[in-house]
Amino acid sequence: SELYEAHVTEELRAAFAQELANLGLGRLDVVLEMTSQKGARMQQLKLRTAPQYARAKVSDILSEGEQRVIAMALFLAEVGIEPGRSGLIFDDPVSSLDHVRRERIAKRLVLEAKQRQIIVFTHDLAFAWALKDFAKENGVAAVDRHVFSAGPKKGICGDGLPFEGKRLDGRVNELREQAKRAKKLLEEEHNHEAYNDVVRNGYRRMRDTWELLIEEHLFAGTVKRFRRAIETSKLRYVSVDDAEAAAVYNGMTRCSSFTHEGGAEAPPPLPDPYEFLADVEALAAALKMIDDNKKATEKRRVEAGLAMET
Repeated sequence: SELYEAHVTEELRAAFAQELANLGLGRLDVVLEMTSQKGARMQQLKLRTAPQYARAKVSDILSEGEQRVIAMALFLAEVGIEPGRSGLIFDDPVSSLDHVRRERIAKRLVLEAKQRQIIVFTHDLAFAWALKDFAKENGVAAVDRHVFSAGPKKGICGDGLPFEGKRLDGRVNELREQAKRAKKLLEEEHNHEAYNDVVRNGYRRMRDTWELLIEEHLFAGTVKRFRRAIETSKLRYVSVDDAEAAAVYNGMTRCSSFTHEGGAEAPPPLPDPYEFLADVEALAAALKMIDDNKKATEKRRVEAGLAMET
């Protein structure tokens, strides 16, 4: 017991305390105690708090999210003191967590991926984006896959994230492929109903992509949905000119006109395949124009001494 306490327990306690700090729970006075039960060493978590609560269980005081983070911290501490570097698999590790803790866990898993392979299953696209962003920032190689069902067939794997999880370039390329499928349905297979479904779905996706373009490129991520902070330093990129405003307005208007029914007596006629592709290319051109303007805006403000520090 003395050897275990001196050479294992203290190392684990120190690692556990560090992981709690990494995940933003350093303020919680949670300690790891070792007990013996029929000759076996057992771990027990205790919350050092007011004397009247000394005998209370951790699960009776802390929230479900805090308990999940503590469990993650203890697991990472345990594997961290092991000599091996085997891969780790996490299944939906951010369930019940708010966006702040979700981002902390994403960053922590990315840093762990510098030492070993990390596989994460999640249905949370915001978490998947956070993992991708932190991996890019830290130079960690990342591969995206998505798993889906198709009727009775389950567990089918596809490359990359689903459309809703793709960035702008990936979405534009997917819309180009959708335009090709629509053209084939109409001109080769003469399936007008299927063509209508594909094109109408394409314009819904295109509208969502225009919205993402506004958020991430036109306003440079200054304000993003589901994020508490407003990154004012990114305003150094932002300058919306008339051409950009017109492109966004025209693109959103065009998409909206083909995603609303318009009444049974006057349903809007859908464009032909060439018009659909032209609208996709207009989106791609707007993306390039906005990104070029962002670079020029930043350069002009740097030269004028107006650039904001990151």
